[in-house]
Amino acid sequence: MPPIEVTYAKLTSSNVAETEYGNYAAGTTYALGDRVIVSSTHDVWESLAASNTGHTPATSPTWWVRVGPTNRMSMFDTSVSSQTTRSGGIDVTVTPGETVDTLALLNLNAASVRVRMTDPVDGLVYDQTTSLIAPVSDSSWYSWFFEPIARKDFLLATLPPYGSAAVRVELNDTATAACGVMALGLARKIGEGALSGARTSITDYSGKEKDTWGQYQLIERGYSDKASISTIIMSGMVDQVSKLLKARRAKPTLCLASDQYSSLVLFGLISFDVTVPYSTHSVCNIEIEGLL
Repeated sequence: MPPIEVTYAKLTSSNVAETEYGNYAAGTTYALGDRVIVSSTHDVWESLAASNTGHTPATSPTWWVRVGPTNRMSMFDTSVSSQTTRSGGIDVTVTPGETVDTLALLNLNAASVRVRMTDPVDGLVYDQTTSLIAPVSDSSWYSWFFEPIARKDFLLATLPPYGSAAVRVELNDTATAACGVMALGLARKIGEGALSGARTSITDYSGKEKDTWGQYQLIERGYSDKASISTIIMSGMVDQVSKLLKARRAKPTLCLASDQYSSLVLFGLISFDVTVPYSTHSVCNIEIEGLL
């Protein structure tokens, strides 16, 4: 699924305030490490020097560095780890302005999610509430009573294909709700399901340093998910599938290999190869490197 770009104009409403830092003001003197919001682009910038006055962040690279999007817009960037957070729940409405039929929410933290789709002519065409409480790992009574409660960290929703509808997503939680990615788009089926043997792993950016006495200091950093998936495609679809996947090179893409395992739902960059072993069908091998 190629996700649409959710611009600020398409974000119809959000209950996440954009007030984590003050707005940049040209006449204000900023100290080293001060952060500001540039309201025109909804980005956060950090001052690289003291006595920082009159230097516009976007055009002053020696004075400012871009930290990332604001909290409100973090769920719409290309990073899975950067989350939009809000105490008491998140309520956003996006009007894509084009046909979408799939919604994906990744890196979630919420008790439940309600998704509604409203068309200006047909009215409410989709309304579904989903609990994110994950089932226990086994069916024993001991696990039911004593195993810690776990939550699912992703949600996939198949929406009716409307071109002018608004999609409202409510992440409900009594504590802090969070969402790393909210992706909307028109999904394309490229294969007949994932073949047995799909592999998932991570690229870990953590490290270790050894001192003079041989003791290791562990440095925990972020990681990105990876997956290797093979699927059957009809031989008559080889050129079409290859063209579709070539068009997604160097572009963030949502790959949906399973609606049961979050490790097989990745938002990242893809590479592929196609083997044509038979006259009637072929095998497409896809590698996905998740975005951090």
